[in-house]
Amino acid sequence: DLPRGAWLGTWSLRYGEDRLRLGPTVFAREFTRGSSVAITELVANEDPSTVAPSAVRIEARVLYQSVGSVDRHSPARSRNAAAWKAAQFPTRILSNLTGGDHATLPDLPPLPDLPPPPRPTSVGQPTIRAVLGVGAQVLVYALREALRRTVDRPGWFVAIRVRRSESATDRPTDLSGFHPLVAPPGRFYADPFVVRTAAGAQLFVEDGPIGGGPARITSLELDPGGRQRSAPRVVVQLPTHLSYPFVFKDVDEWYMLPETSDTRTVELYRARHFPDAWEPFAVLLQDINAVDATIVNHDDRYWLFAAVATFGASPSDELCIFWSDSLVGPWLAHPRNPVVSDARRARPAGRILLEPDGSLVRPSQDCTGDYGRRIVLNRIEILTPDDYREAPVGTIEPRGLPGVVRTHTYTLADEFEALDGWRYQRRLQFGRRYPGRAVGR
Repeated sequence: DLPRGAWLGTWSLRYGEDRLRLGPTVFAREFTRGSSVAITELVANEDPSTVAPSAVRIEARVLYQSVGSVDRHSPARSRNAAAWKAAQFPTRILSNLTGGDHATLPDLPPLPDLPPPPRPTSVGQPTIRAVLGVGAQVLVYALREALRRTVDRPGWFVAIRVRRSESATDRPTDLSGFHPLVAPPGRFYADPFVVRTAAGAQLFVEDGPIGGGPARITSLELDPGGRQRSAPRVVVQLPTHLSYPFVFKDVDEWYMLPETSDTRTVELYRARHFPDAWEPFAVLLQDINAVDATIVNHDDRYWLFAAVATFGASPSDELCIFWSDSLVGPWLAHPRNPVVSDARRARPAGRILLEPDGSLVRPSQDCTGDYGRRIVLNRIEILTPDDYREAPVGTIEPRGLPGVVRTHTYTLADEFEALDGWRYQRRLQFGRRYPGRAVGR
């Protein structure tokens, strides 16, 4: 019998659309059907009959819910990542309950694009037919990808558009009006950040070699039409990989927060001479696998948003927040971390935007199925040291430019919008060429 104090009843984990126990068939159905969403839930009292009469009866409910991505090459990798992540769920629930009332448990409804949760299904062993189905799906995907890469050249690109609206959510949801920039031969551009100075608009990008190797941070000047005005200048280069050059001004100084996850740090750089001379200024976070760190000053505090990877899982699955009264810290972890556990909108995708009404909109990446599949705009509804809530209010879809299949990062500054994405271009061109050089990451 359960003791009377066990008011949360029995806990169990379930996975996927069929709410299976962990086993060899978990996520196989999603994989064979081409679904991109891998759902994991921690459930209390899934079978109410297991609660003894002496225990406090509660209805079955979802205590914690997380959404990951279905690996297109292997259901086993999807299961492993979900299981490593799920190991953290009980600790998170207990941490949130410390010193609090059980009535404050999150009330998480089923995902809107999934059917109501059925009763759990026994896992069993996969049938020969199911195994052959998964193998066929892997083969079909690999052959299709190989064929497309033979015909088309894939790669990352950066594009600019003259700003059309003051509001981040009141704008076209596709890529109409954007024109791609031309990267130098053998290199690609990604992760654009635009800033405006008295001298003009500066664009900072991740600048990497096609075929692999550490990327660096490069800047270039834009003319009034958003075209490249100056030759690119390398402004930060290290032996390790650099990306996501989040550039911002605080008081009278220019700062950059490039991604340095290879060294498990979040490092702040300061401009000795803007825009082409930068120096290390402070290490904000250490011993952490954090990517795409983004800072915003709100209500007289600094807030740092970053996607942080749980051991064994993807960094694109979960968003964590840290706050400080000073730019250089100390930085405190938000007690609700991770504040978002959903690969459809966790990972940051650019500067947090200030709307005309004073509200904040956070661009994020939908990383289900493919990394950086589309951009999701989220309105921040609550941002305090004790609580956080946001809601999706729009998307930027990979439509409007030929060959584009993903949109990845979005930013704006005064009159310009900038974004990056993944596109395919024909290796053999006849007649009019599509503007911009093929790039890769």
